[in-house]
Amino acid sequence: MSLRNTIFADVWRIYGSASWSKVILAFLKYRAFRPILTYRLGRYLILEASLLRYLLFPIIKFFHNWFQNSINCEIPLSAEIGPGFYLSHGYVVVINGDTQIGKNFTCLHLVTIGGQRAKGVPVIGDNVVIAAGAMVIGNVIVANGVTIGAASLILKDVPENAIVAGNPQRVIRISETFRTPNPAPEHLLS
Repeated sequence: MSLRNTIFADVWRIYGSASWSKVILAFLKYRAFRPILTYRLGRYLILEASLLRYLLFPIIKFFHNWFQNSINCEIPLSAEIGPGFYLSHGYVVVINGDTQIGKNFTCLHLVTIGGQRAKGVPVIGDNVVIAAGAMVIGNVIVANGVTIGAASLILKDVPENAIVAGNPQRVIRISETFRTPNPAPEHLLS
């Protein structure tokens, strides 16, 4: 997976197409895209073992923290988030640094994805949508194609293609397909 394709997959989720001009446009117009872009650059530099890492990482880290603080979100560079990450109104989003998140992940505002290292952290599959105010806490596996309703509290594993809501969580129904809005095409995800 190249850095270019990962960034283009994130931009595709916003505009339905991807190019460098769309990346610049998303950066200038869409505040929730800025921490995503700096997250991608920071992750790339963490995994890159060259002199470039040591020169650019402090600058990227500074801007990543700046953009996170501007919308009150926390997306640690240690979290593993697949391509096609979309923050819709990314205000007050907290993601645990040990969390693993799949492709085409959609996250609305006031979402908490966390846990404790001793007890485990969530693993979230591909094409998952988490609505406003939801919390996914602890050693939980959220399977592919899941939609989590607003203000839900997820403390147990969620089956594939389920629509889940409530506190405590209830499976409302199991769908035939996933419901990710504007998913990135496969050529950008592989």
